[in-house]
Amino acid sequence: MSKNTEKTKAPLTEEQRLARAAKKRKLRHGAYATVITVVFVAVVVLFNIAATVLADNFPLQLDLTGGGDYTISEENADCVKGITRDDLDVTVVVCADEETYSAGNLNVNYYDPSNGKYFIQAAALLKEYSRINRAIHIVYVDPSDPDFNTYQAQCPGETFVTGDLLVLANFKMDGEKVARWRHLDMEDIFEISYDQNDQVSYQYAMYYGMMTLMSSKLETQVTATLASLTSDKLFQVAVITHNGGTFPDALKALMEQNNYAFSEIKNLNEPTP
Repeated sequence: MSKNTEKTKAPLTEEQRLARAAKKRKLRHGAYATVITVVFVAVVVLFNIAATVLADNFPLQLDLTGGGDYTISEENADCVKGITRDDLDVTVVVCADEETYSAGNLNVNYYDPSNGKYFIQAAALLKEYSRINRAIHIVYVDPSDPDFNTYQAQCPGETFVTGDLLVLANFKMDGEKVARWRHLDMEDIFEISYDQNDQVSYQYAMYYGMMTLMSSKLETQVTATLASLTSDKLFQVAVITHNGGTFPDALKALMEQNNYAFSEIKNLNEPTP
């Protein structure tokens, strides 16, 4: 027999054919499973990215209140969107624990007939500010927390209590770094008084010395504060207190919110500072 003659392969047995077919099916199914796993992971990653983008740019909660109590008005939203500065960074420090404040369980020395809804609304509106303008950041720090010292150091001489707001604005103007701040206390954020026609409100005032939270003015105050702190205009007002002259505190506070700075003239013979 010739040496080049190939040996004839023995035919596969039925058991061998079944084993080989099973192996091919296993490899094929494994490849399919790998492809499906890769596709599934890719879909999950894309979904998470899309959800993050949506959460950052669009409100995922609906404000179903008749007056839009938990949504910033269109006028204020336009104003906040228009606040731009070089290297602008605005931090609104809420002087409270976030969970407590957002749940409306803030224990303050005021009678709150809304049962915490004013604070729930405030937390929702502040979140809206950070969504509308990405340069605005909201942080919650209790004034008794050591971490608050970082913010306190930027406002020497100021005293903060639970429920207050501290607004810090940092940016560049004409190439120079600018750092401004504004302290908003409870009386800035809420209309505080007592209703003489309401027996409960009257009793809290008379027996406990606690004023009533009548309404919220947080949106107006925060928008005005943001516009004021980031403005390049500052108006000087000299108040003449010679012979006992005074300036209405409420009007002064309102003007300070709109970039007016006050100085006092006690003697008309002295030059204006």
